[in-house]
Amino acid sequence: MSGEQRHDEDPASLSLYTRGHPHTVWRWLRNHDPVTGHHTADGTPYWSVVRYADAVKVLTDETTFTPEHGNMLQSIHGDIGRGSAINLCGGERHSVLRRIASPLMSAGVAASRAALVRPRVAAVLDSTLDGTVDFAVATRTLPMVVVGDLIGVPEKLWAEVSHWIMVSIAPADRFLSDDSSENNTARAHLELLSLFGSLARFRRKKPGEDLVSALVGAEHGGNRLTDDEVMLNAYTFAMGAGITTPHVVNHLVWLLSERPELLDLLSGAEDVAPFVAESLRWASPTNHVLRRAAKPVELGGRQVRAGDFVCVWTGSANRDEEVYEDPFVFAPRSSARPSLSFGFGPHYCMGAHLARVGLRIFIEEFRAKVRGVTPGGPVRHLASNFINGVTSLPVHVQRR
Repeated sequence: MSGEQRHDEDPASLSLYTRGHPHTVWRWLRNHDPVTGHHTADGTPYWSVVRYADAVKVLTDETTFTPEHGNMLQSIHGDIGRGSAINLCGGERHSVLRRIASPLMSAGVAASRAALVRPRVAAVLDSTLDGTVDFAVATRTLPMVVVGDLIGVPEKLWAEVSHWIMVSIAPADRFLSDDSSENNTARAHLELLSLFGSLARFRRKKPGEDLVSALVGAEHGGNRLTDDEVMLNAYTFAMGAGITTPHVVNHLVWLLSERPELLDLLSGAEDVAPFVAESLRWASPTNHVLRRAAKPVELGGRQVRAGDFVCVWTGSANRDEEVYEDPFVFAPRSSARPSLSFGFGPHYCMGAHLARVGLRIFIEEFRAKVRGVTPGGPVRHLASNFINGVTSLPVHVQRR
């Protein structure tokens, strides 16, 4: 490695993500400086963590590395949902919220919804089977197609919610909106929180069998969640769905357009689950997760102080050569350690079962309906260091 070129570029720089994965930077850091100090654009210091083992250590120990301030660099100065949203609280508060939501997000529920979700996913895929199509645009509503009704979002609002979730994640992306980042962030939060606030008030009067109803109807210690708490948590679950399914699908279709022989790996039903797992690792839809040290701790040979921000680059951990053989090759590995695409530890994604079912159905329908895809134009990456997204994916689709 002595002749390897040094890569000092800030792994949070948006330019890295609009060009694609910052894998060259991450790989250099894994090999030479796996826990290193960086600064945000406004000068706020944080630690970058790029290896799988260190990432697991941080994500497992929420007592030392708390999520309660914010979980992405974009909100390093404090998230509006801190202490209230399920992804931004710990301890008993986090456990209570998980108990409320878990009956709707179990493996059994996910499996029972497959028959409902399949024709919806098939309909989305059918809309792409007419020659040249922008796959990323055509499949933008996939998250709501899979879980929108379960969360409590009316079908007529699925496209709108999908749009504003992406704007809230990537307010600087000019493909989504040509307004300023500040205006986009404020508008997205206003649209989404207003929607979920209205749903919360409606479900207090007329409960259903969705997540919003579960949140408004739950009690803990004789108290119910406030409308604001319901609103923030419903928004969080919707955002969780919005940052996984469509981007894994887009990265997979992009890969298949360049390597069509990979479809041959799906020769039988037993091949689908490891294909889904590898698609999640390959896409790594969440680039990073932010934590804050609650007390001094040693991490990767560095002394992290209380109050320091720690950024776990999960996209890097999912390419760690110490964990995955040939990590830059798409190869379903049934015996490999799980990727960090759904997180790890107490904040492991509650929607993982639902997302896997949605991805499995998509892959099965794709295999049944599509003979192949070829590139149809330049791919446009999402301008976000948080989500590894694709906003435009022109392809030629050949139906069976």
